[in-house]
Amino acid sequence: MFAFPSVDEADRNTVTSGVDVLLAVSNQGDEAQQEAAKEFIRYALTPEVAQSYIDDQFAFSAVNGVEQKNETVSGVSKDIANGKVSNFPDHYYPNGFDLSAILQQFALNKVDGMDDTENITETLQSCDEQYDAANVE
Repeated sequence: MFAFPSVDEADRNTVTSGVDVLLAVSNQGDEAQQEAAKEFIRYALTPEVAQSYIDDQFAFSAVNGVEQKNETVSGVSKDIANGKVSNFPDHYYPNGFDLSAILQQFALNKVDGMDDTENITETLQSCDEQYDAANVE
Protein backbone atom coordinates (compact mmCIF):
# COMPACT_ATOMS: atom_id res chain seq x y z
CA MET A 1 0.00 0.00 0.00
CA PHE A 2 1.31 3.41 -0.91
CA ALA A 3 0.15 6.91 -1.79
CA PHE A 4 -0.27 6.84 -5.55
CA PRO A 5 0.96 10.08 -7.11
CA SER A 6 -2.15 11.75 -8.51
CA VAL A 7 -0.98 15.36 -8.81
CA ASP A 8 2.34 17.04 -9.56
CA GLU A 9 2.62 18.48 -6.05
CA ALA A 10 3.77 15.69 -3.71
CA ASP A 11 2.27 17.30 -0.61
CA ARG A 12 -1.21 17.16 -2.21
CA ASN A 13 -1.12 13.40 -2.87
CA THR A 14 -3.31 11.23 -0.68
CA VAL A 15 -3.81 7.58 0.18
CA THR A 16 -7.01 6.05 -1.14
CA SER A 17 -8.57 4.20 1.75
CA GLY A 18 -11.83 3.95 3.59
CA VAL A 19 -13.91 2.29 6.23
CA ASP A 20 -14.79 -1.26 5.28
CA VAL A 21 -16.32 -2.46 8.54
CA LEU A 22 -19.26 -0.93 10.35
CA LEU A 23 -20.66 -2.12 13.65
CA ALA A 24 -24.28 -1.19 14.30
CA VAL A 25 -27.27 -2.22 16.36
CA SER A 26 -30.56 -2.77 14.56
CA ASN A 27 -33.62 -1.15 16.01
CA GLN A 28 -35.67 -4.16 14.87
CA GLY A 29 -34.63 -6.56 17.63
CA ASP A 30 -36.13 -6.84 21.06
CA GLU A 31 -34.36 -5.35 24.08
CA ALA A 32 -32.37 -8.54 24.82
CA GLN A 33 -31.17 -8.80 21.21
CA GLN A 34 -30.16 -5.17 21.14
CA GLU A 35 -28.25 -5.52 24.40
CA ALA A 36 -26.47 -8.63 23.06
CA ALA A 37 -25.48 -6.68 19.94
CA LYS A 38 -24.18 -3.81 22.08
CA GLU A 39 -22.20 -6.28 24.19
CA PHE A 40 -20.59 -7.70 21.04
CA ILE A 41 -19.69 -4.21 19.83
CA ARG A 42 -18.14 -3.34 23.20
CA TYR A 43 -16.10 -6.56 22.94
CA ALA A 44 -15.07 -5.89 19.31
CA LEU A 45 -13.89 -2.40 20.25
CA THR A 46 -11.61 -3.52 23.06
CA PRO A 47 -7.99 -2.72 22.23
CA GLU A 48 -7.00 -6.41 22.24
CA VAL A 49 -9.68 -7.48 19.75
CA ALA A 50 -9.28 -4.37 17.59
CA GLN A 51 -5.51 -4.98 17.45
CA SER A 52 -6.04 -8.61 16.46
CA TYR A 53 -8.40 -7.54 13.68
CA ILE A 54 -6.08 -4.94 12.15
CA ASP A 55 -3.10 -7.28 12.42
CA ASP A 56 -5.02 -9.89 10.45
CA GLN A 57 -6.51 -7.48 7.90
CA PHE A 58 -3.58 -5.06 7.42
CA ALA A 59 -6.09 -2.34 8.33
CA PHE A 60 -6.02 0.79 10.44
CA SER A 61 -8.18 1.24 13.51
CA ALA A 62 -10.35 4.04 14.82
CA VAL A 63 -9.89 2.66 18.34
CA ASN A 64 -7.56 4.92 20.33
CA GLY A 65 -4.25 3.26 21.14
CA VAL A 66 -4.59 0.56 18.49
CA GLU A 67 -1.80 0.99 15.95
CA GLN A 68 -0.90 -0.80 12.75
CA LYS A 69 2.73 -1.89 12.98
CA ASN A 70 3.02 -4.13 9.91
CA GLU A 71 5.90 -2.96 7.70
CA THR A 72 3.93 -3.59 4.50
CA VAL A 73 1.67 -0.63 5.28
CA SER A 74 4.17 1.55 7.14
CA GLY A 75 4.56 3.84 4.15
CA VAL A 76 1.03 5.17 4.55
CA SER A 77 0.72 5.27 8.33
CA LYS A 78 1.83 8.90 8.58
CA ASP A 79 -0.49 10.00 5.76
CA ILE A 80 -3.46 8.28 7.40
CA ALA A 81 -2.61 9.74 10.82
CA ASN A 82 -2.44 13.19 9.22
CA GLY A 83 -5.77 12.77 7.43
CA LYS A 84 -4.24 12.69 3.96
CA VAL A 85 -6.84 10.17 2.80
CA SER A 86 -9.19 10.10 -0.16
CA ASN A 87 -12.24 7.92 0.23
CA PHE A 88 -13.03 5.11 -2.20
CA PRO A 89 -15.29 6.46 -4.96
CA ASP A 90 -17.79 3.64 -4.46
CA HIS A 91 -18.55 4.98 -0.98
CA TYR A 92 -20.38 7.85 -2.64
CA TYR A 93 -22.93 5.95 -4.68
CA PRO A 94 -25.72 3.55 -3.70
CA ASN A 95 -25.57 -0.22 -3.44
CA GLY A 96 -26.59 -1.78 -6.70
CA PHE A 97 -24.92 0.90 -8.81
CA ASP A 98 -22.47 -1.13 -10.89
CA LEU A 99 -20.03 1.43 -12.24
CA SER A 100 -17.63 -1.30 -13.35
CA ALA A 101 -20.21 -2.68 -15.82
CA ILE A 102 -20.83 0.81 -17.20
CA LEU A 103 -17.10 1.43 -17.64
CA GLN A 104 -16.62 -1.97 -19.28
CA GLN A 105 -19.29 -1.05 -21.82
CA PHE A 106 -17.54 2.29 -22.36
CA ALA A 107 -14.27 0.45 -23.10
CA LEU A 108 -16.00 -2.04 -25.43
CA ASN A 109 -17.63 0.83 -27.30
CA LYS A 110 -14.22 2.47 -27.72
CA VAL A 111 -12.66 -0.76 -29.02
CA ASP A 112 -15.59 -1.23 -31.39
CA GLY A 113 -14.92 2.22 -32.85
CA MET A 114 -17.82 4.21 -31.43
CA ASP A 115 -17.38 7.97 -31.81
CA ASP A 116 -15.90 9.42 -28.59
CA THR A 117 -18.60 12.07 -28.15
CA GLU A 118 -21.36 9.50 -28.65
CA ASN A 119 -19.63 7.04 -26.30
CA ILE A 120 -19.23 9.65 -23.56
CA THR A 121 -22.83 10.81 -23.93
CA GLU A 122 -24.14 7.23 -23.83
CA THR A 123 -21.96 6.37 -20.82
CA LEU A 124 -23.06 9.42 -18.84
CA GLN A 125 -26.70 8.70 -19.68
CA SER A 126 -26.22 5.11 -18.51
CA CYS A 127 -24.63 6.39 -15.27
CA ASP A 128 -27.62 8.64 -14.62
CA GLU A 129 -30.15 5.89 -15.36
CA GLN A 130 -28.36 3.24 -13.29
CA TYR A 131 -27.80 5.64 -10.40
CA ASP A 132 -31.47 6.61 -10.35
CA ALA A 133 -32.53 2.95 -10.49
CA ALA A 134 -30.23 2.02 -7.58
CA ASN A 135 -31.00 5.11 -5.50
CA VAL A 136 -34.57 4.28 -4.53
CA GLU A 137 -35.90 4.87 -1.04
